[in-house]
Amino acid sequence: MKLNGVYAGIPAVDLAASQHWYERLTGLRGDAESAPDMVIFEVSEDNGFELDRVQGVPAGTGWGLRLVVEDVERERASLIENGFTPSPIESVPSLVAFCHLHDPDGNLVTVVQELS
Repeated sequence: MKLNGVYAGIPAVDLAASQHWYERLTGLRGDAESAPDMVIFEVSEDNGFELDRVQGVPAGTGWGLRLVVEDVERERASLIENGFTPSPIESVPSLVAFCHLHDPDGNLVTVVQELS
């Protein structure tokens, strides 16, 4: 398989609230005009994520999004400064450092820094 890009789909009950939350989180503008019941966030050409309207999100379904950053400590501080409540930073030595937070539907968002 030769991949040309990756998009992650994230379930959202209240699409407008989730769009606002992810716009605040990432600084990206979501495109709600291209398709009904969907908001698309492009990170780069052929890479991004989308919010998909659903009737309900069952607890513990394992939905998640990993956002890779250069400096997880700086990003965590910025999240707190902007009213988010990320977890303390955890790490896997020589591999990654990360923190978590949950979106309005309880989906797990991990902010991760590669250490190697």
